[in-house]
Amino acid sequence: MTMERYKRCWHCRSEYLCLTSGERGYHTSHSNDRYCEDCDAAIKAALAEVPRKFECDWVDTTDVTLEQCLAWKRDGDEARAKARAEGKIVGERITAPLFDLTGERRERQGIVYGRDKFKGRTFEFRYWVTPDDDTPTDVTFREEVERNLETGATLPWRRL
Repeated sequence: MTMERYKRCWHCRSEYLCLTSGERGYHTSHSNDRYCEDCDAAIKAALAEVPRKFECDWVDTTDVTLEQCLAWKRDGDEARAKARAEGKIVGERITAPLFDLTGERRERQGIVYGRDKFKGRTFEFRYWVTPDDDTPTDVTFREEVERNLETGATLPWRRL
């Protein structure tokens, strides 16, 4: 399904048709919900001269344990279930699991927000289990970081 709507450009104030969802390349491929095609192109051209200073990345870590991550995931699941029961709309970051083509193993994973001394840090955990045995194997952890492209320094990614 394709959704379009008329918008008014935040800069030049002209009306334009914005493709808010659906297949790009339909009769319009413009999907900026703030600026018309001309102003959007001018902004992109001006910003092309300004180098990016930071990027978000995931790096391997050994700072956390699987038990911590599973407890944080359980806490988050309970908090989201409570909010949904109260009629609130709740978003959740998800990751896609992998499957062993032999059918002997499957991956479990999650993204969790740290607690206690890890507050303000985001972690992804992944591990493999077999259908007969729920014992985790090949456990890996990654942390979401902000990388300063000028200095190379990394800090925990801050959600604003």
